[in-house]
Amino acid sequence: MTPKATRPLSTTRRQFIAGVGAAALAAAFLAACGEDEDPEASPTSTSMTSTATPTGTPGTRIVSHSLGESEVPAEPKRVVALGEEWMLSDLLSLGIQPLASSASGPEVSFLGGVTSLYDVGEVEALSNSEPDFERITALEPDLIITSTVVAENLGDGLGLLQEIAPVVAVPVAGPDFRAEYRTFAAVFGKEATAEERLAEYDSAVAEAKADIPEGVTTSVASIFDPNYIRVYVAPGSTLVDVLVDLGVALDPDEEALPATLSAGRSEITGEQVNLLQGDHVILLQSEAFDEATVVESVEALPLWQTLPAAQSGQVHVVDRFAHPGVAGRIQAVKDLGAIFAGGE
Repeated sequence: MTPKATRPLSTTRRQFIAGVGAAALAAAFLAACGEDEDPEASPTSTSMTSTATPTGTPGTRIVSHSLGESEVPAEPKRVVALGEEWMLSDLLSLGIQPLASSASGPEVSFLGGVTSLYDVGEVEALSNSEPDFERITALEPDLIITSTVVAENLGDGLGLLQEIAPVVAVPVAGPDFRAEYRTFAAVFGKEATAEERLAEYDSAVAEAKADIPEGVTTSVASIFDPNYIRVYVAPGSTLVDVLVDLGVALDPDEEALPATLSAGRSEITGEQVNLLQGDHVILLQSEAFDEATVVESVEALPLWQTLPAAQSGQVHVVDRFAHPGVAGRIQAVKDLGAIFAGGE
């Protein structure tokens, strides 16, 4: 799969609801919301390995995962992906184009975060609000890949899926994205390709880091309301992890502002924006939620105007949903590196 050369910034958030019955649907909805908002904050399941089938069945392998063991094709050709955009992005990064994916939004076939990175070709957009078992059956998949978050909330729907094709559940991206990407790749026998992609990430980091001034600091926040501003004070989310890899220090960090939320985050109000003392301020926002107005209202506060970044014109807005999967991390290195190297 060839990456696209250009990349729009906006994306659309969605929730994937899987399962049958009201209780299962509600549970899956809540779980998928958490997966979408902060993949790294969701609980991950036990590790998963891929090994050759001990029975010697031609053309198959046994994959151990959170649901147990599944006998899967050695080289799956008809994959259906039931998960968020990181899953679709990681499939494409491994050279696997699924038949269909649930990483779709209400007004677009696929979210901007994926379509800005890859040409999705003939990938069919499955419903992100209702399970369509008839459609999945009609696709005749030879493997259904999903996340532990979705699988654990499928209820009776899991059995229905397993009747259609082997189902493998992979962990949601967590603190060690490298290990989890390798696990994901092992399901498809794509370990070598995964190492190539990870090497690309390391190379991009080294190249960008060389152009970033030593000692540069940044404050990272998301403004949802003048009385609710989320501040990222420690690693635990994709873009902050990339910043740390680039050698950019967070200001405030967890010592100055203890994390009170998952994924290294805390919260403040507009009356506390003076805590954002970094050389730069990066605002992780989303056009999908029409957050521009509330951002403008906070930036108009007299206290905001005293911030070093505000006075030097170093406030940058970055789409917090625009960098899914490992390919997204590579693009994030380029986007964020350009900010600190003076490229934005």
